[in-house]
Amino acid sequence: MLSQINRIAHEFPNSLFSLNPKCTYLELERRIEAVSEQIQHLANQVLVVLASNTLNHVILALACLRTGVIYAPLNSSVSSLQLENIFSKYKFQNLYVDCSTTVQPPTGAKQIKINFNYCILCSAVYPVVNIDENKISNLIFTSGSTGIPKAVAHNLKAHIASALGSETNIPIKNSDRYLFTLPIFHIGGYAIIIKTIMAQSCIVFPSGSRELDRDILKFNITHLSLVPTQLFRLFEKGFTFKESQVSYLLLGGASIPRDLLTKCLKQNINPFISYGLSEMASQVCTKQITMSNISETDTGIILPYREVKISSEGEILVKGDTLFMGYYNGNTIDLNLDSDGFFHTRDRGELISLNGKNVLKVTGRLDNQFISGGENIQPEEIEKIMLTNPEINKCLIIGIPDKEWGSKVIALVETNLSKQQLYNFCKANLLRHQVPKNFYPINALNINFDFKIKRREIQQQLVLSITTIHEIS
Repeated sequence: MLSQINRIAHEFPNSLFSLNPKCTYLELERRIEAVSEQIQHLANQVLVVLASNTLNHVILALACLRTGVIYAPLNSSVSSLQLENIFSKYKFQNLYVDCSTTVQPPTGAKQIKINFNYCILCSAVYPVVNIDENKISNLIFTSGSTGIPKAVAHNLKAHIASALGSETNIPIKNSDRYLFTLPIFHIGGYAIIIKTIMAQSCIVFPSGSRELDRDILKFNITHLSLVPTQLFRLFEKGFTFKESQVSYLLLGGASIPRDLLTKCLKQNINPFISYGLSEMASQVCTKQITMSNISETDTGIILPYREVKISSEGEILVKGDTLFMGYYNGNTIDLNLDSDGFFHTRDRGELISLNGKNVLKVTGRLDNQFISGGENIQPEEIEKIMLTNPEINKCLIIGIPDKEWGSKVIALVETNLSKQQLYNFCKANLLRHQVPKNFYPINALNINFDFKIKRREIQQQLVLSITTIHEIS
């Protein structure tokens, strides 16, 4: 894939790789080579990066591919405690943090310094860069029930297969522009980089999370990947796709409210919905929404390079060229597959025949995880951290349906702390998307902690009571 950058830089040096800021493929090649020279001593080691969607971080990700460094991006809003726990569990040593992050580095971590302004002269003839596509290339962190995220290990081959499969439904050509709306530390954001380079197209960096409407129009965006919360906010600002150049809108990360899909159709854009997971390098199934199929509850056909089957218990099982290498576990990779080579997703679903095609219908999760604003929320992870506060005696995290967030994070707590004190603690110790939107006293509901907690029943009880119980003041 990096030889693709070499080729483009040689044959089409002025072809744009990015806008906002502007960078040609020739400039990209030179900057990747300059950063590669600075990190080549880390080959075969993991480099943890507190990453945001900037051109420098994309260059660093690509330089890691070139040099054989395992790129491990983390949400830049990670707390010092969470970062310390991650480094301890996985025995990480190397950390890159840019000047915009104030998090305290873990004990013993080696901070890597990179000069992104450093440039080297490239020859007119670009050597072919040989990369072992079967070797671990990056880690994507996903929520786990232990309180420390699992590290999903992928190789380049899986990312390329993912992009090729996606292109069968959502083609991308060299004149297209893809707005980089999903975080680089998520599998969907990393996939945008791969798809852009493979198509010799252009990636556009957003001006800010609240300025997507202006960026879509200003930069003539043709391709968008959004979570429902982002689309909701676009429509709340009065945005209309009729005024844009957007041809392909991919929605994922949560259930999509029907009114959002209907608004898209009324604006002459047929959005795509998808089912995917980090362990399968993003999309598994994709479906284009029309007025004729908007009421159908499937997530579409299975994309090429993927296989899906349903277990006797109704669990979705997956395998294929996009399957991850396993969970990274401190110098080892653990991959638990069944005897047929399938990965068990913990999602429930059905394979059904629709219009002569096999499509996947996702019916729910086998565990407690829910999605808020396109982010995976593992309740136990938040509860464990909140209970480190000695002033919090009991804590239960519940997701309730919400028009903007898909599911809203609610905290039921037993404490003498005020709402502001609870919020301040959560903000300091949790990722931004994990911070509860509301705090309610746990005794407002009839919860028996002497037996196994039935989260589904508590959620239903909370939904019915939410307008009558009072939030902690």
